[in-house]
Amino acid sequence: MSMGSWPDRYRKLVADLPRLAASARTTACLTSTCVDARVLLADAPAGPTGDAQADDLLSILRGRASAGIGGEIICDWPGGPQWLENTLPVRRAWGGTGPHAAMALTAIGAPAICALDDRSARMLSVIPEAVPLAHDGKAVPAGRIAPAGQPRPEVFIIEYTAGQPAAGVVPPRSSRIILRFGDLGIERDADFDRITTDGSLDVGAALIAGFQCVPPPDLAGEYARISDQIRRWRAAGTGVVHLELAGFTSAPACHAALREMAGKITSLGMSESEFRQFFGPGDPTEQMIRAAEDLGLARLCVHADHWAATVTRNDPDRELMAIMTGSLLAATRAHLGQAARPAALPEGAEILSPRFGPPGGGIEDRGGWSLVSCPTLYLPAPATTLGMGDTFTGGCLMILGLPARPDRRP
Repeated sequence: MSMGSWPDRYRKLVADLPRLAASARTTACLTSTCVDARVLLADAPAGPTGDAQADDLLSILRGRASAGIGGEIICDWPGGPQWLENTLPVRRAWGGTGPHAAMALTAIGAPAICALDDRSARMLSVIPEAVPLAHDGKAVPAGRIAPAGQPRPEVFIIEYTAGQPAAGVVPPRSSRIILRFGDLGIERDADFDRITTDGSLDVGAALIAGFQCVPPPDLAGEYARISDQIRRWRAAGTGVVHLELAGFTSAPACHAALREMAGKITSLGMSESEFRQFFGPGDPTEQMIRAAEDLGLARLCVHADHWAATVTRNDPDRELMAIMTGSLLAATRAHLGQAARPAALPEGAEILSPRFGPPGGGIEDRGGWSLVSCPTLYLPAPATTLGMGDTFTGGCLMILGLPARPDRRP
């Protein structure tokens, strides 16, 4: 497929997105959820602060930023949140894999619902009013729900931009570091569990993530709880159950979660850096197929700055539409700094040749599997990188969960 055809295909997708969103089934999001305290690494001190713990943290952040690495870290420093609050300007937003996916879908008019245990005033204040939550056996816009209970700890998001000095280093790429000071766990929301499986909602796809946020003593119980919810989703007709890796800090923890979810989830997604970290060197396509077969998946997806690629046993045309939709929504978020319906291709977006698949991207048969790839709409200096992978995943799941094959592809 020629590189010249991709802009036209994306433009057609922009025009077709309202129709696709209107015909979408609900995407159910069961993940860890938080209030994100967003700060810019550019606002952090470039030299010693006189506080040994602050200097240790800044050293870790500088090391990651100078290598262009985002990811997630856990910090054992009780005074860390207050130091950050006192030192750096903070902006607050709704955070977590499920929230970012749900916000992206709600913004384009597609149905989504997010599990949420924390209904405190602080939490509800950062949720867009139109995003549905489960309440009294129904899906209710967050803006109509009265606050109750005490808030949980915030998660700090440390953002930096390629080429712009940040705490004494110059990052080679734009990204963000998720900084946690404790384990938040996966949401426990009985109303959500019930209405996404009892026929109240037509759930086409379900998203799970957050096992890395579960305290180790609680993991066995959480694996059992989430496995039971997956069983009920599948029994209710949900065809796609997707696990997004989203922040594992160690390979053993990641592979333990994958072993527990093998044969239960149908779909797995991750960033390129996570793929390299957890699946090692070698031919990427063969690794993707081997991992998908070992885990009993129908699809495995990897998303990166310049490309997205999937191996799938399902309809490759729909898969191509899925990863293009995810890429379009993620680029729109990066361009505008928030979830939104795209009106056009983001200004300044670059389209580069994808790394995998046929020259220029597209669909390639791999003997029982299809390798599907596309270039993303890459922005060298995005307004934000926060939630881009989650937004991508939300767009993919909307398309994969559609009730029937769309009548045309972009």
